[in-house]
Amino acid sequence: MSKLLGLWGVFVSCFGAATILPGLSEAEVGLLVQQRVYPVTLLVGVATVGNWLGSVFTYATGYYFGSEKLVKWLRMSEARIAQMHSLASRYGAWGGLLGWAPVVGDPLVACMGLVRTPVVASCLTMLVGKVVRYVVIAWCAMYFVE
Repeated sequence: MSKLLGLWGVFVSCFGAATILPGLSEAEVGLLVQQRVYPVTLLVGVATVGNWLGSVFTYATGYYFGSEKLVKWLRMSEARIAQMHSLASRYGAWGGLLGWAPVVGDPLVACMGLVRTPVVASCLTMLVGKVVRYVVIAWCAMYFVE
């Protein structure tokens, strides 16, 4: 998708990957890094901002809509939401560092909103996690994947 839509495609793909939509932003970014279509820093920046804004959207979903909507939208059991709620309560804004993680990242971020972790601190930790994620992906694509 990104090759056709350029950097907007990267942004949309990475945004979607940080919400309940399925996405393969890591593979897409890694492939574009290898193809050297765009400067690596620009690609990492666009991917990071898109994915971060997707997480901010997911956080806001939990903040404004509550657990009933999370169960419906995330298609998770109430027990799983309760588990993520417990993690979000325990780690607070620091949970944002794991917002990139597969399987637990999106529900954790949504539950951070649900328990109303501090907005600015949560957004900053999510941003740090996203930057590290895409820098590592770009580095691996440049040096380890042929």
